[in-house]
Amino acid sequence: MQKKILLFLIILLIFNTPILLTQNLSLFNLNSNAPIINGSIISVTGDTGTIIFQKIQIINNSNSTKLIKVKKNEVSVISGTSNSFCFAGECYTPSTLISPDVVTIAPGLSDTTFEGEYRPYSNTGTSTIAYVFFDVLNPADSVYVKVAYTSVFPSNIKENKISRIDFPPVYPNPANLTANFSWLIPSNVSEASIVIRNLLGKIVSETLLENSVGKISVDLRDLPDGIYFYSLILNGNSFITRKLIIKH
Repeated sequence: MQKKILLFLIILLIFNTPILLTQNLSLFNLNSNAPIINGSIISVTGDTGTIIFQKIQIINNSNSTKLIKVKKNEVSVISGTSNSFCFAGECYTPSTLISPDVVTIAPGLSDTTFEGEYRPYSNTGTSTIAYVFFDVLNPADSVYVKVAYTSVFPSNIKENKISRIDFPPVYPNPANLTANFSWLIPSNVSEASIVIRNLLGKIVSETLLENSVGKISVDLRDLPDGIYFYSLILNGNSFITRKLIIKH
């Protein structure tokens, strides 16, 4: 009798284990091209003058369609910094904790529209933000990750030069035909440029800065609508990076 009970329990365990281990949602780190373990902490580092971003892919492992939202939780944040996220083709303000928009992910498919954004504003250190991805029809069906954003000063630009750099946001933004930039950088910077990259990181425009102070208009007519990132590059380092939206 005891052997039959033991055999029954073993069979029950074998058949139930795959169900218990099945995770309907999983995450993938698009920055490092690596899977993300549910509840783990991943790290990303950038310069104090940039927007540090973390792109995450959400995967639907189930056999049913999922309606996904994102919830942001500030675990520990350095004073003077800000953070926000983009999702479902929209970018939200730092005060947004739950995405107003929903992404529909069919069985076996994924979504790559999520991007966490962290703005150090010249502050060094690490801030940790948790992101929870959940099914709106069943909030308990969720997966989450903590992202540790670390900001450091650029290696070949001394800290005492930071106050001497002025790179106002581009205008207009969203932009149509042209984007207008202005800058003020230290005169002893040997090489400076403004580059525009697409979401894949490919440089689609690069303008060399011949003077330490100036203004310039960049032609955008050949670039398709979408989200881009523009950077001030000093001595080979991306010092300040911001988002540019092009809408023709």
